[in-house]
Order: sequence, then C-alpha cells, then structure tokens
Amino acid sequence: MFSVVMIVRDEAAALPGALASVRGAPEVVICDTGSRDGTRDIARKAGARVVDYTWGNDFAAARTFAESHAAHDWIMRLDADERVVPCASRGLRAEDAIGIHQPRSSDFTAALCALLLEHDASPPVQGEPPSAEVISKVDRHRTAIVRGGLSKPVKLILDAAQLRPGDNFFDYGCGLGADVRALAALGYSVTGWDPVHAPTGEHSPSDVVNLGFVINVIEDPAERVEVLASA
Repeated sequence: MFSVVMIVRDEAAALPGALASVRGAPEVVICDTGSRDGTRDIARKAGARVVDYTWGNDFAAARTFAESHAAHDWIMRLDADERVVPCASRGLRAEDAIGIHQPRSSDFTAALCALLLEHDASPPVQGEPPSAEVISKVDRHRTAIVRGGLSKPVKLILDAAQLRPGDNFFDYGCGLGADVRALAALGYSVTGWDPVHAPTGEHSPSDVVNLGFVINVIEDPAERVEVLASA
C-alpha cells in the first residue's frame, strides 16, 4: 500500500483539485505549515489526515516530518497545484494491489507506475523499487508532470529572494515548461531546455539555473555528472 503526502500552506484554492485527482488512494497525509485560509478543513472533509508543522525555512526537514506520519512504506509526493492525470489515477487502485508505487528512497511517481502498467511491465516484489529492466521499458520523457503553476523548488527560490528582478533564469530539464511560462508571466527573463519537450531551447549563461527536475529523473550517476558539467 502507499501514502500520498503533501506539504501545503494557504492552498484552499488549489487543494481540492489535487485531492480529487488522488481520490481512492489508501492514505493522504496533509502536512500544513501554517494555513489561515481553510486549507485544513478542506483536507479533513476530503478524508485526508492533517498534521501541523511549524515552518523553519527548511523544506527537506518539512518533508521528512510529513513522511514520518505516513502509514505505508511507499510514498507519492504531490504539490497542491499538481494533478495526477486520469490514466495514472485509474492505476492507483490496481498499482496499490501489486505494490509498485515509489518507495521513500526513490523518485518514482504514480504517473510512472501507470506507465509501467501500460507497458505490461512485470511488477516488482512488494516493497522493492522497479528493476532497471522494468524501468527501461518506460520512456523517461513520458513522466513529465502536468503542472498548473510554479513548482515547489521555484517557489522556494522566489521566497528566498534568490531570483531577483533583472536576473536570467535557465530551466535545465524544463519538462512541459510550466515554470518557464509562469516565470515569464511574472516578468522574469527565463529560458528552458528539455531533450524531448523543448530541444531547441538555447543554452546560455544565466544567473540562476534550475537542475532539480532533470536531476530527479536521472538514475545513473555517470549521466548525472555529465548533466551537471553541461549545465
């Protein structure tokens, strides 16, 4: 079995959609860091378990706290502005039965698990991550997230004032480009590149480079080094 874990604050507008997209999950844990807009009530009415956390400007610590309250060993991380696409949502119940959701030590998502099913990949042993042979059957670019706003890493960059007016921002591994579009709409100078979704994006020196997502999906250490050197 698996748990959906979300870290939120004042997400009353976005949270209902995220919760609806994972309806039927065995457990949803909402870690609230100080909402004042009814976020907690929305989560509880949807059947989620709510735990409170005092924000200390350390997202990693918040995530560790949130996941410590999950009842299951398999974790699906979700932001309030993210949605599990229908094909993945339909797979939540089936995948739960055979145990192929991401373990705490892995970066796999429900979307990837659904793709494994689509490819008729054999499920791994309960509690173990998929083998390299299974993973190789899924095209990596198909795990790109459909996002309705800024990602959590970019939100943190803005909150910490690491991206200032006049700075250039380069999203290395921008996926479907939600962060690029959202930052551009805010008036920032931003470009992005992705080997599949935005292969013509220009590689140019920038004040801030976001490597988070491309690094998250690269499992091979040698390829990670190559990507870092290129960036």
